[in-house]
Amino acid sequence: MLEFLQAIALRLRMLVPLAVVLGAAGFVLFAAAAVGLAPATYLTPGLLAAIWGVWLFALLTGFRGAPPAAAPEQSWARRQRARLARAGNILMAWVVVGTGLAALFLSYRLGVLWLDGRA
Repeated sequence: MLEFLQAIALRLRMLVPLAVVLGAAGFVLFAAAAVGLAPATYLTPGLLAAIWGVWLFALLTGFRGAPPAAAPEQSWARRQRARLARAGNILMAWVVVGTGLAALFLSYRLGVLWLDGRA
């Protein structure tokens, strides 16, 4: 999975500025609607834009250089260090995938509410 996410991050690395702009614009829109400077109907789109911007930024910057697997000719300590680094990146990969699935579900639910006029 690390290699797959690294391939995605490397192919889409030019979208990092878009992720930053999307996250910042979503946060500003959400904050403006929360304090009353914008209509309250902008709360949901602002929140979703901020969530997706941060998620995309984490995906594109977190997996640019996945650590390689430990080589058998390395010393025991270096192999353990490489395995620990790889295990941390695998944990981060599962967190990013799980967060993306949660954001997808949240986008669907909030989108339905927003289109119905209840959010």
